[in-house]
Amino acid sequence: MFKKLLSGIMAIAVCVVGLSGCGESQTEETTSETTTEVTTAKYSEEELEQMAQNMPEIVFVMSHHYDNSNIVGYYVTNTGEIKLYDFRQIAPDETYEILDVYDRLEEAVCSEIKPSEYIKSKSESMYQEQSITSNHLETVSRDMLIQNYKKLLLVDTDSDYEITENIFNETQGYNSVYGIRSNKDEKKEIILLMSYEEYVFRRYDDYTIDLYNWIYYGECFPKIPEYDN
Repeated sequence: MFKKLLSGIMAIAVCVVGLSGCGESQTEETTSETTTEVTTAKYSEEELEQMAQNMPEIVFVMSHHYDNSNIVGYYVTNTGEIKLYDFRQIAPDETYEILDVYDRLEEAVCSEIKPSEYIKSKSESMYQEQSITSNHLETVSRDMLIQNYKKLLLVDTDSDYEITENIFNETQGYNSVYGIRSNKDEKKEIILLMSYEEYVFRRYDDYTIDLYNWIYYGECFPKIPEYDN
C-alpha cells in the first residue's frame, strides 16, 4: 500500500500543480481525465468566491484501511452531504487508493461501516458499538463548505511533503485525507492533504493543517472504527 501511495503522490506532484493564483506563469497538467493548463499565482477574494460556486461533485474524501484490506471511509459532496463508502464489500481482495477510484466512490456507498474482524475477535460488544451508520451522519453547512473549499483552492501543491516514519498500531489502521478542487477551466485536481500510512506524508502550511484537522477530527464527521490495544 505504501508503494502505491508513494507512486500516487509522485503522480500528483508531476500532474497536479497548485492553484494558488491566476498570474502569468502556466504549467501543463496531464491526468487520466484531462489535459489542461494550471496557473500559479494568488487568487483575489472575488475570484475565490466565484470559484467556490463551481465545486466538483465530491469535494473532500477521508480514506481508511486496515492492514492488507481495502479502503473504507466517507466523502463530502458539493451540497454538504456526507456519504459512507466501503470497497471491502465490492472488492475484498483488492487494495485501492483514492486516485484509482475517485470516479467510482458512488459504487461503494454503504449504509454502515463495521470495524475489522480483528476487533470482533477481541470484543463482540465493541465491534457493534464502533460500527457507524448513515443514520447518524450530519450535513456540512453551505457556509462551512465554502469556507474550507477556499482554503483548498489556496493549498500550494508545489510545496514539499515532509515524510517521516509512522510509529503506528496496525489494529487502528491507516488514513489519508484528500481535497478535490476545480480550476478555472473546470478541470479536477485531487490533492493529498495528509496521509498516515507506514510513513507519514504532510505539509505544514496553515491551509493543509486546518483542512486535515477539520475533516479528520471535526464534530460533524464520523469516526472510523478502530481498536486500540
